[in-house]
Amino acid sequence: DHSAVQLKFSPGESRLIVHDGTGNQYALPRPRMDHSQSLLLDAWTLEIPDKGSINIVNPLPSWNELGCGDYSGFMRYNTEFTWDQETSHAILALGDVRYAATIYLDGKDMGSCIFTPFMLRLSGLRRGKHILEIRVLNTLANSVCGTEERYMQLEKRGVFIGTYAPLYLKLDRQKVISGLLGPVELIPAYIRKDHSK
Repeated sequence: DHSAVQLKFSPGESRLIVHDGTGNQYALPRPRMDHSQSLLLDAWTLEIPDKGSINIVNPLPSWNELGCGDYSGFMRYNTEFTWDQETSHAILALGDVRYAATIYLDGKDMGSCIFTPFMLRLSGLRRGKHILEIRVLNTLANSVCGTEERYMQLEKRGVFIGTYAPLYLKLDRQKVISGLLGPVELIPAYIRKDHSK
């Protein structure tokens, strides 16, 4: 028995197809989002490795602007928000991320965003206060050429002799902007009960 499911995708969107064991297949419904009730998350604490924590607000700065242009790895963004919507579902829209993020809600791993549009569905949101943590990972390009000074240090030490690294310098320099750049918002979502497209 072959059945077909027709889907339309937004750029970067993933969809889950369910096979219910009786031969029926369907895609889980898209949530209906209420942008008029969006909650902008604009006050964050950023944990910078070996430098402690700082408070940041929108517009969110890149790691380069914070003096961490040659850092490669994770940084943690934390914020607290109050959820007072009728629905327990939301879409977390991260905006611009360089280059990947893992999301924790009240200490629970909710998933990762590694492609645009950097959105994640959150379910089971209870009314009240919540703690959101976003761990952002950048690329190794920063440790090589995140700053001109860093690149010059490595070049003087002869790190690139006999390698192809200088050939990729221009490409790597395009990847050195790092961080959660946002804007970050929680959009109330209402889940349809049917299995329509």
